[in-house]
Amino acid sequence: MMRAADETLSEVLLARIWKAQRFDRADLRTTDGQPIDIVYPGRAQRGPGPDFRDALVQIGAASLASGDVEVHCRSSDWFTHGHHRDPAYARVILHVVLFSPSAADRLTTTIDGRPVPALALDGRLGGGHSLAILAQPTDSSCADIARGADPAAIAALLDQLGDTRLRGKAARFEGELASTPADEVAYRALLDALGYSQNRAPFRALADHLPAVTLQALIDHLPDPDRVLRSQALLFGMAGLLPSQRERTAPLTWLDREYVEQLEGTWALLGTDFADDALVAHTWRLQGIRPPNWPTRRIGAAGHLFAAFLPDGLAESILSLVAPSPRPPVHFAASSPRRPGPGLIAHFALDEPTSYWATHFDFGRVLSSTPARLIGADRALDIVLNVVLPLALASAAQREDEHLAASAWEIFHSLPRSSENQVTRRLIGEVFGDNRRPLVTSARRQQGLLHLAAVYCERGVDVDCPVHRLGEQSDR
Repeated sequence: MMRAADETLSEVLLARIWKAQRFDRADLRTTDGQPIDIVYPGRAQRGPGPDFRDALVQIGAASLASGDVEVHCRSSDWFTHGHHRDPAYARVILHVVLFSPSAADRLTTTIDGRPVPALALDGRLGGGHSLAILAQPTDSSCADIARGADPAAIAALLDQLGDTRLRGKAARFEGELASTPADEVAYRALLDALGYSQNRAPFRALADHLPAVTLQALIDHLPDPDRVLRSQALLFGMAGLLPSQRERTAPLTWLDREYVEQLEGTWALLGTDFADDALVAHTWRLQGIRPPNWPTRRIGAAGHLFAAFLPDGLAESILSLVAPSPRPPVHFAASSPRRPGPGLIAHFALDEPTSYWATHFDFGRVLSSTPARLIGADRALDIVLNVVLPLALASAAQREDEHLAASAWEIFHSLPRSSENQVTRRLIGEVFGDNRRPLVTSARRQQGLLHLAAVYCERGVDVDCPVHRLGEQSDR
């Protein structure tokens, strides 16, 4: 048994090992056997709260999640330190421990009862090496290696990696288009993008339970306002989130009741054929979610989007925004930007001030700041980057449509950077140094940083690392 002082020291060293990722990363699995991919281990945090902030981790079949990481010697320390009662630890997505938990240890849970997966590092720290040796700093950081690199070379590298990341996304869409109708591919991708990390799986399930072809058939003959209401009613009903499908909702005012009665009446009329296949309310995560990002608001937003795009064909409506008018094919060099893209973002930055969801985040629950956009500019940019442009490039490859491909690349190269991307702001300092922060002037370069982190930095791949190559070139 370790003395208390030794155990505290070991926990500090374990945190350094986690930060440097100096352990065997082959076939990583949580203590309950789920495969785990560490994209970014998080930003070391001093003072109270979790040890690492804003990590990027994928566990099992779930989508990539962003959250905090807490490090302990033993899993029981989570409860000894009272983290299960502390709201500061509500965003922890991974509990890293030195020793594998015993059968008697309690499952790690947050204040809202959410289970937290654990990763045990015993057996992964190298034969006979002490924690102190493993936690020693490496000879040089990436920022040190790239210190002498030409800023223009760094900017060109980030542009190139951003293009590579978009091509990878387009390739995945192209694979889906080979076996699935384009409208369904676009529909699933849009719902997935609205889910954020915590509710992406339920949104994907909603897309499976209520396909685009079904929703389109039920709304395309209606006038605009009725299409929105019917879309929302069917989406809420299939999601299992109507007030009648939930155990508790907030008290409803007369305004709430008027809207809810319209939704419930539409679902009662049209949902009888689908009710047995509907999701249940507890499928969705509500606790720990910022009110503007609640899935109820996102479903309300989806109703507006699909009412606008589905009747004319969802995929074609999206592609027409990328390439609105035919023109002769052009031979486009992927490195030369031409046309601005903010106009495309505006189509998905959904501002509906008269919508119920502009002032509410759940039935009977009012936002503190109203009215608010149903989809903000940063989320709209994510939709363009992760749905619209990959779909356009994949469709262009299928159709051999040079005009569509050229338009997609032009838009990508002119997209502004996200105003709230903490991950990329942190990565530029860690990889290239804080003085290079002004180089990240576009979404393209932010995407390049994310590609660099995912493929090289967080996987511990030094071979052929482009940052190392930049450093070698600057030393010559």
